[in-house]
Amino acid sequence: TQGASFSRFMALAVKGEQEAALAELKLVTDQGWTGDWWLLDALEFDPDYALLIADPRYRAISAQVEKRVQQMRESYLSNPDLPQEQLRKAGLDTPQ
Repeated sequence: TQGASFSRFMALAVKGEQEAALAELKLVTDQGWTGDWWLLDALEFDPDYALLIADPRYRAISAQVEKRVQQMRESYLSNPDLPQEQLRKAGLDTPQ
């Protein structure tokens, strides 16, 4: 699953296996992954990922995910009747 692939990416990155980590992240994003997209932003604050985050390939993949999420947001904002789960995935849900 995409979630398992993202977890593999994180594990490989922490182990310092940058090439394998980038390959796993590219695989999952090429499959359309957007679940837990905010974790990519969170990695910016974790020193275990500093070398990976500095890699231009990581930056390109991260930008691809951010663009996809932004497109989701724009689409969802134009349709206020979407289920809460879809709004949550795009970071658009608001607490009641």
